[in-house]
Parts: sequence; structure tokens; C-alpha cells
Amino acid sequence: MAVTYTRSGDTGDTSLSGGVRVRKDDRRIEICGCIDELSASLGLVRTEGLPPHREETIVRIQHELFGFCAEIAAAKKTADAVSPEHVARLEEEIDRMEAVLPPLKQFIVPGADRLSAALHFSRTVCRRAERAFTSLPRSRQEYPVLAAYLNRLSDWLFVLARTAEAGFPQHVSPSSGTLHCPLIIEDRLSGADVLVDQQPDYNPADNHGKIGG
Repeated sequence: MAVTYTRSGDTGDTSLSGGVRVRKDDRRIEICGCIDELSASLGLVRTEGLPPHREETIVRIQHELFGFCAEIAAAKKTADAVSPEHVARLEEEIDRMEAVLPPLKQFIVPGADRLSAALHFSRTVCRRAERAFTSLPRSRQEYPVLAAYLNRLSDWLFVLARTAEAGFPQHVSPSSGTLHCPLIIEDRLSGADVLVDQQPDYNPADNHGKIGG
């Protein structure tokens, strides 16, 4: 019978791929831990009643995150587990979603509903993973695709959260005025996006709705 515990990590170290032992506060372990949290948070998003094609996309991303960790945890640089095609696919999906959203001109306060709040939470975990990744020496030189993937994934989560918020009253920062966003019929992110109406008392500000690049 397989045993979950091995006691090998009781002294504060663990193994990378290939059996190389490192401390549990090694930067690569921290990055993989953040990615693990990100995948778990996406699992919570999947419990919020997504349509099948959106859930399939998130499952796809969770599998891509496994590949991300495999590449980071390899003792030596190996073939890219996350490719430029993965980044391009996220960009294409962002473009499709943004095509039916109004221009963003204010900070968004998460919490319009459970789904959008869960997506915003996943976005912040993704940003934390990106910060951890950036702390790895020469990370962007040795893993340029991984750097782009995390940055684009946080953008993807932000835009999907905005799509989920469409039709709910929007809360913005006190200095930003009040926004009534247009109704966007999408059947809980089903993909059938229709821009219906722009309510008249839209009061834009000059800042942006998220922090991060």
C-alpha cells in the first residue's frame, strides 16, 4: 500500500526533479508552491457553475500549470513545458472577451458576485506567483516564455472576472466616481456575448481597474 508520508522532509528540505535535495524555502520551491495555490484557487472557480467550455479552459490551464512547475523544478534546464503557443492562446481568448466589454477607466473593487470575486482572487495569486518567479535569478532570461505566460494569465483572469461582473452594480474606488457598466448577456460566461445597453450616468475616471502589467 502506498504511504502518503515519507518523513524525508521533516528536516526542512525536499527534492527537485531528479532527486536533487534543496531547502523548502528555496526559491524554486516557493514558486511551485504559489503555482499550486493558483491551481487550487482555479479549482474553487470551477465550483461556481461555469458553462462547460469555460470549465474546460480552466482545466486546460491547470494542466499547463503542472508543466510550468515541472520546468521550474527540473534540476537542469529542459525542453519548454509551456510554449509560446500557450501564451498566444491566452491572448486570443483575452481579445475575444474584451471585444464586447466597455473600455476600463476606473479601479474595480472585487465582489460583484462569487464567481467574479473568485476569479479576482485567482488573479492576485497569479500575480504573487509572478513576483516569486521574478525573484529567481535570471528567471526572465532563462525562462522567457514562463514569464510571459504568468503575466498573460493574470490578464486573462482579470478580463474573465470583468466578463463575469457584467450586469452587476460596479463598486469603484471613492476617487473614481460611479460606474454603471453596460449589460452584457453571456449566460454565465457561455460565450454568447451581446452588448445590450450603456446606461447614461457613466462617469469615467483617468486611472485603470487593476494593478499590474
